[in-house]
Amino acid sequence: MKLKLILSLLCSVTLMSCGNGYDAELEAATVGKDANVSFHMVHSASDDRATLAAALEKGVTRPGTIVRPYPEFGTSLIIEERTEIDQDCLKSVKAGQHPDTNMPILNFRFDDRCTKLFGKLTSQNVGKRFAVVIDDVIVTAPNIRTAITGGSGFIEGGFTEEGVRELAYIINRSNRQRRKAKSQ
Repeated sequence: MKLKLILSLLCSVTLMSCGNGYDAELEAATVGKDANVSFHMVHSASDDRATLAAALEKGVTRPGTIVRPYPEFGTSLIIEERTEIDQDCLKSVKAGQHPDTNMPILNFRFDDRCTKLFGKLTSQNVGKRFAVVIDDVIVTAPNIRTAITGGSGFIEGGFTEEGVRELAYIINRSNRQRRKAKSQ
């Protein structure tokens, strides 16, 4: 409570731009929280129930792959461990609503470098799945229907409005802190 009050006062007294991404209540609610986002190809071994079961039971996967939980479907998937498309690729993230269902989504935009990487990845893997992983948990694993070359999209995955707003805030704050640390 004290932190929320201090942050609210800081926002108004120092004339911090509260309408441009700074939200005192969200800042207070998310102090100490971080979120890591990455995009991974789903390995074809995920389609083999026996291989997936063995990986879950023994904790062993093929070299270069890892198992991550996919709670939305009550399962796990084997994904490629290495990825070049991670949190550092995100230029911006914001909460939104799905254009068809009005369900909460996380809108994202990649920087120029990762726009090209993601375009190449998706154009080479049409018909396959990729996983969006947040804090080591798969939130969605859609099929790639066509190359995604525009550099932006959205993530859906059973978010609540408050949860997606908080997640967007945490990711953006974390990215600002990372960029600041890199520039020093």
